[in-house]
Amino acid sequence: MTPARRAKLEAALAIIRNINDADDWAALTCEARDSLMGIGAQFVFGNTNTLRLAGVTASCTWDNGEQLVLRWAANARKALAEADPADTNSEEEE
Repeated sequence: MTPARRAKLEAALAIIRNINDADDWAALTCEARDSLMGIGAQFVFGNTNTLRLAGVTASCTWDNGEQLVLRWAANARKALAEADPADTNSEEEE
């Protein structure tokens, strides 16, 4: 995993953690999306809502807010946990 990809994942997880800790998803969902888009996240809304950032994707068919973002966070944590710390030249999506 490249340092840039790791940094994006960690920054996004920090944004999500802060909103989750505030326990105010109803008020902060739009702010979370804006912050995530500021670091490169792409949201696609429709029959299947999708969030993509730094090579990690999550989708949800019934929610485009808290559930989608939390699913993405779980996938991002898994990607970080499974990454080889010695592999900094990966061609994974930034």
